[in-house]
Amino acid sequence: MVDAPCGDFYWLSTLNLESHLDSYRGFDIVPDLIEGNRQKWGSPKISFEVADLVKHAPPKADFILCRHVLIHLPFADCHRMLRNFQASGSEYLLVTNSP
Repeated sequence: MVDAPCGDFYWLSTLNLESHLDSYRGFDIVPDLIEGNRQKWGSPKISFEVADLVKHAPPKADFILCRHVLIHLPFADCHRMLRNFQASGSEYLLVTNSP
């Protein structure tokens, strides 16, 4: 699973991801947030990386979760991010957004 952006990983940390997923990779643009996530939640199956997903495609995954980010971006950047998700070759994309 790719989580883009992963934010603080708080709500996903309440799930037992290691029992249900081969791997979880969280991406966010904020280096301090990623470092905190690594220290608090990192494990052999759970990793976090700094990435600007408007500029770079995430790695291929069975599933990409994109939660509450598009509302913060200009339309052109939303389009670039969605194209990058497609370019990753991932199977599924779940996008949520709320004003």
